[in-house]
This record gives sequence, structure tokens and C-alpha cells, in this order.
Amino acid sequence: MKVLKQTGVRIVAPFFAIAIVAILVAPSAFAQAKLQSSNPGDGAVIKNEPAKVSVTFSEDTDAAKTTMQVFFAKDRNAAQTPADNGDGKVDSANPDTINATLKSGLGDGVYFVKWHSVAKASGTALDDQFDFTVDHTAVASAGNTGAAAAAGCDPDKPCATTDYTSTYIMLGVLGVVIILAIASSFILVQRSRTASA
Repeated sequence: MKVLKQTGVRIVAPFFAIAIVAILVAPSAFAQAKLQSSNPGDGAVIKNEPAKVSVTFSEDTDAAKTTMQVFFAKDRNAAQTPADNGDGKVDSANPDTINATLKSGLGDGVYFVKWHSVAKASGTALDDQFDFTVDHTAVASAGNTGAAAAAGCDPDKPCATTDYTSTYIMLGVLGVVIILAIASSFILVQRSRTASA
């Protein structure tokens, strides 16, 4: 019986070790550089075209792989044309921020900001976009400039955003480990019954 208990510990211990490692590694392995804030904000209506667009991410990005482009259209149904000067790059002083300067004279219309971010720590990529409108006759609105922008929330209502991806992955790994541990224990019980018969 003592031999069976030692064998059980040898079988179950690696599963728990794997679970602990997975729980410690999962948050950084699946982290993404998501939109934290922007200027102009998502959905903003501004009176004058900006000289540049800035986007701040939730974590530092890989400067060599993170890019941003801005496109312009007279309205949402019109064809989009490049609006930036091709300089959408990560700010060397702030690796969580990317800036792009805009061509002058585009005027009123919809500006579409599209980016590809790669988290520096995990290498996880994310493609996303938002837009803002320039309308010299409209009442200005800041739009979503922070976490609400990332969730696509109404700019006039509070919005909490939380990413549970890492939590779900950790719970899944833990569930698998528990199932394997129970199966191993069942096998040991069957062996002990066979050995004593």
C-alpha cells in the first residue's frame, strides 16, 4: 500500500507542477497591447483637422512590428484614401504610444485609424481600428478617449473593461490537471484492488 501511495504522488505531482507553471505564465503569454487612449478619441467629432493622431496602448509595444495608418473619407460610404504621412511609428520615449502626422488640407470627413500592435513582452499581435469625424459646423464631442474606446462604449456613459482571457486559460488548464489527477487516483485505486485480490 505504501508503494501505491508513493506511485500516486509520482503520478499526480507533475500534473500539479504543470498547473502552477501555466497559472504563472499564462497572463504574460497571452497579453495584448490594446487601445488604452487616443487623441482624437474614438467617435470624437472635432471642428478642426488635427496635425497628428496619437494612440496609447495598455502595454509597451514592439517598435519594429507595431504600425498605424490613418485613412480619410468624405463620409462613411466614400472610398478611403491615405491621410497620414507614412510615419505611424512607436514613440521611442514612450514605447506604449504610437503617433502619425496627417496630411494637411483634407478637411471635413471621417478619419479611420487602423493599427497593428505587437506586445513587447509576449509578442501577441492585435489588429484594430477606430474613427473620428472632422466637421467644422458640428458641436465638438471628445468621444471615447480611454478604456471605454477599447470596448466601443458610449462616450457619455461609464464603461468598465476587463480582459478575462488569461483567467479562462488558467481555469481551463487547472480543470484539465484536476481531471487528470482524479483519473490517476482512480487508476491507483483499481491497481490496489487488483493487487489485494
